[in-house]
Amino acid sequence: MIPNFTFGIITDGKNPQQVDASIKKILLDRIDFGIKTKIELDIEIIVVGEYTPGYQMPPQVRIIPFDATVKPMWITRKKNIIAQEAKNDIIVFMHDYVHIEPGFFQGWFDFNQDFDVAVNRILTFEGYRHSDWVVD
Repeated sequence: MIPNFTFGIITDGKNPQQVDASIKKILLDRIDFGIKTKIELDIEIIVVGEYTPGYQMPPQVRIIPFDATVKPMWITRKKNIIAQEAKNDIIVFMHDYVHIEPGFFQGWFDFNQDFDVAVNRILTFEGYRHSDWVVD
């Protein structure tokens, strides 16, 4: 079975260029993966928060506005909205200041997919590991 992916990007509206870049990287890696493997993945990208795209959004992208005046920095609510709205098997939660690297999809297919929760390696802009798994 080929898993399908929902990417949920939470944003406060302060980094629209980063959100644009994250969306482009997701779509580009999907295309690259499809060319290499002949597998066409069904993906969706849900952006929750204040976000005005810098370019025309493809049909895989949905933007869900969020009223941050109710409770500022209500990140958990945004993630819950993504979980409720997701239509696919795997949900990738992302903040607006992170993005995927080339080979993301290939990495998931190379990994044994028998899991309930997984966390990708997280790198800082300087290339150091950071917050792969954080529990309060």
